[in-house]
Amino acid sequence: MNKYKVREYYRNGANKGSIKRELFFDRLEEAKAYYDSVFVYDDFSLNPTVWEYDENSKQYIRLFGY
Repeated sequence: MNKYKVREYYRNGANKGSIKRELFFDRLEEAKAYYDSVFVYDDFSLNPTVWEYDENSKQYIRLFGY
């Protein structure tokens, strides 16, 4: 199982704000690099989010600031 994931969201159209895709990464640096490559300052809440898998709760938890 991959420790990190980046969620991308539709930025326009009928699905605006819905999850477009999730990409999974083994390392936080890889997830952050991808996040930075698709981040658009003017899109505010429609920007991607970064999540980390928590072994205790067995679910992904969103990282603060991403």
